[in-house]
Amino acid sequence: MTNQILIAEDDITLGCFLENWLKEAGYAVTRTTNKAGALAAFKPGFYVLAVIDVRMPSARGKKINATAGLEAAAEMRKLDSSLPVLFLSASGNEDIEADALKLHGRGKCDFVRKPCGKKAFQIRVSQIARNTHLLFGPNVSIDQSSRTVIIVGETKPRQLTQQVFDLAMVFHQNENRELTRQKLIDLWGWEAGCLDESISRLRKALNDEQRNLIKTVHGIGYIYKPQNT
Repeated sequence: MTNQILIAEDDITLGCFLENWLKEAGYAVTRTTNKAGALAAFKPGFYVLAVIDVRMPSARGKKINATAGLEAAAEMRKLDSSLPVLFLSASGNEDIEADALKLHGRGKCDFVRKPCGKKAFQIRVSQIARNTHLLFGPNVSIDQSSRTVIIVGETKPRQLTQQVFDLAMVFHQNENRELTRQKLIDLWGWEAGCLDESISRLRKALNDEQRNLIKTVHGIGYIYKPQNT
């Protein structure tokens, strides 16, 4: 699984603590300190969660903006409506919290007051973060919820047909196992005559034309060998 989390927190010390806590919990972290940095780092479908300070600078060198975090989250949700967002704030202003929780989109939204403890923060993250991405290589993942391939550096996800998506799931569930053609077809559940074409389409979608991920085992069938990140 890919477990990328985006943090936007202008307090460097707190940001480092949050980053370390998330890494301890098994997540990979991209950390920024302002709205502009968060939006520049954002990739639709890539992050399982955005942790965003409500009050932070709009850009580097700018003064604190009381709504920069809300604005950043709103722009992210326009590109990825299911992105879960965990807001941070030291303010006790209920109106700010209400505005944060009204964020439009299909993703979950929650609120944590600063300062917060490590265990409580880790639990809250585990409860809200989505876990729909399957990692297929250092820069390639598949979002199960949308049946799309996410390539780091590409802004538009690659859509998979149900047939090709099902094939990808079979390979992922049987990584490092040699599968005969018949065994693969049995697990896959589609027409045998579609197998070669579906494998070709999957390799193309994963940028695997060189067959580094899905290898042909001559005389037997295929094997999926994931590359380490």
